[in-house]
Amino acid sequence: MLLNQVAPNYERAEITVIWLHDRATEQHINIFSVAELCPVEQPLSKAIQNVDTNGQIYPLRRESLDESRTLYVTRCFIDNPNDALVFFRGNGSSRTLPLSTGEINLLSIGDMVQEPPYEVPLIIPPNKYPKTSLEHVLPKRPVSQRVCSFFDLNGKVLEQLTEKDQAKLSTFSSQNIGINLALYQEFIGAVILCFPNPYLRNISTRMSNDQKLIILEMYERKGKSITEGEIQISDERMAGSGFVTKHKIVNPRLILPLPCPPEKLRIRLFGPEGELLSDEASHFVNQINIDMNVTSSVRRIKINEDNKKTLEVTTHTTQNIKVGQDGKYIHKKLAKAEEERVLDKLEQQRSFIYFPGNSTSSKAYAKQIIRDLIGTTKERCIICDPYLSGPDVVQFGLFIKQEKACVQLLSSSFFLSKKIDSTETLQGEILNETLFSIKKSFPLLDIQCRVLKGKEKSPLHDRFLIIDETVYLLGSSLNEFGSRATTLFKVPNPRPIIRQVDTWWLDTNATITIEQWITNRKKERDSE
Repeated sequence: MLLNQVAPNYERAEITVIWLHDRATEQHINIFSVAELCPVEQPLSKAIQNVDTNGQIYPLRRESLDESRTLYVTRCFIDNPNDALVFFRGNGSSRTLPLSTGEINLLSIGDMVQEPPYEVPLIIPPNKYPKTSLEHVLPKRPVSQRVCSFFDLNGKVLEQLTEKDQAKLSTFSSQNIGINLALYQEFIGAVILCFPNPYLRNISTRMSNDQKLIILEMYERKGKSITEGEIQISDERMAGSGFVTKHKIVNPRLILPLPCPPEKLRIRLFGPEGELLSDEASHFVNQINIDMNVTSSVRRIKINEDNKKTLEVTTHTTQNIKVGQDGKYIHKKLAKAEEERVLDKLEQQRSFIYFPGNSTSSKAYAKQIIRDLIGTTKERCIICDPYLSGPDVVQFGLFIKQEKACVQLLSSSFFLSKKIDSTETLQGEILNETLFSIKKSFPLLDIQCRVLKGKEKSPLHDRFLIIDETVYLLGSSLNEFGSRATTLFKVPNPRPIIRQVDTWWLDTNATITIEQWITNRKKERDSE
């Protein structure tokens, strides 16, 4: 159904906008906009207003970013839903924002791409799990919504905002529209159109105890009738699709038979004109396990030497209560088997590997995994190990395959200052000699080494392997990796670790080159 045909089903519209006013260019740049078509029963959203010292009311709020740039937020209430469509579509890169104090020409400076294309709306269920980012930025409604969006494809608007700007935007958007745009950066620069189910204000779904009937209650909007629409009920099972049944809607309250107890029930609701209004999937609970904690004694723990500070731990006992049917369900067995395969894939994908240790095969496998990962490097590999030694570099650092890639080594002064066995030779001297030999043998290999300062202890505790933009956490140093029980773990959020390592690498107060470290050690020995 075309958007022009949708608008008459609604009574009015609301447009909520955050924009950036740049006084140097006199541009009003769109940061985030949502236009919502509203049915007759829907109450007005809370107005966004500001009152000055003279009692004058303004339909917006603002936050200064610097001397020339200011964030603004407003919410416009529009009588004609078609005006919201005009705003959503815009005119080239601009849109007219109809404030009561005067119109504003709102600019989209990025490459705006429509999703889905050609104004085909997405159906967003109200209780979808897990939620997508789009559901977090939409107005909260009890029924499915249809959504069309324009996105800033190349993030041109985000490029205009410094980290300090984004921090202010985070607070400003959270306080005024309840959305942390710094958390959902893909929506910075976006323009969204949404409209809830035009026929129903709510839908209730229940199943009979024997799972042979589904009970649907549809609460119609004022002046609307869902009669002559259609309901499609299907069962999605672990092993494939189950039954599919279709029913004409003859009454807003229906009791429909099910061919068999469903595993995952999907209910699609079509309007009288055949338009898809709702698409929701539900798991029905057969049994509930309730763990009840009964408070018991309090354990008091003295944690420092003078026994003055005491922590309390309230202990409890647990009772498990089961409610509902206690049957055997094949889908649980299938789900468990699939879950185990997913866990096994973590090792294949190098996301998580456990090395049992205590065997030569475990250590050999662990070494090969590290070498394989280093071999995938495209631009740079960073080995961060406070106990990184010369032999470790030979064992692992040379296995990079891309000739134009670089190897960055990060060790620690704490370790490199240690003597090797009973000799007077330092670990740092061996590392430096190893690097000199490698550069002589492989002059095209770009290998660099910096040393974290700190004689008593290193600021780096864990061991990281950074492959381009991916970070792996190693459970032990490379010199013993795999010889004892340990793990390799792919870090879900690598950015803070990469930022920290880059900061250390560039900060001469935090690190020095291995050559400078050798020079400093010689000076210290000469002065003794």
